[in-house]
Amino acid sequence: MHRPPDATTRRRVLTTAGLAVGAAALATAPAHAAGSGRTPQVHDSVRALLDRGGHGLADGDTALVTGYREPGDGGGMLLRWDPRSSAPSNGGTVLAPRSVRRGRWIRLHEGVLDFRSFGCFDAARPADDALDAMLADPAVHRIEAHTDLLLRRRHRTHRSRITLDFGGHTVHTTGIERGAHDDPFGAVLSFSGTRTAFPQPGDTALIAGNLQL
Repeated sequence: MHRPPDATTRRRVLTTAGLAVGAAALATAPAHAAGSGRTPQVHDSVRALLDRGGHGLADGDTALVTGYREPGDGGGMLLRWDPRSSAPSNGGTVLAPRSVRRGRWIRLHEGVLDFRSFGCFDAARPADDALDAMLADPAVHRIEAHTDLLLRRRHRTHRSRITLDFGGHTVHTTGIERGAHDDPFGAVLSFSGTRTAFPQPGDTALIAGNLQL
């Protein structure tokens, strides 16, 4: 009689799959993101990675996190250690180990990110900081949501060539900041260009999903 795998077996499967994905990502990473040559660390969560601290890390060391909170939750990621960085931690693409003033884990990606890799799994807490962090990364060309979300700020960006796909999920705005009177850019998400000396071909912002106002 076949018995379902226990939690330990499932975790081994998730970790093995994560290692395979991580190896593939490293193989296709840009040359400037090359690792130190040491075997990637593997952690079950972002918290476990950060609790490890920065002792003994070398420039270019890599780490594979198999889930944001737990293995297989969709928030896993591959990161590279930059000992010179003091960039502010944003909870998703830049992570600062505890009690470390300099040195950051920098997310390696191919331009597609989603809210789960910032710890946003539902509409229980605002996802504004995660959205701003992804929009601020010029290497990101697609932002995905796989759950409902909550936004409480109004976001205006000059980004182009970027797709926001909410996957049919609802973006809630309960408690959102009040907008200015008669503000043409007071939408929850507003895309606008910047003035240039010469005419430019029009850019298109593609937003897929539902906004609940």
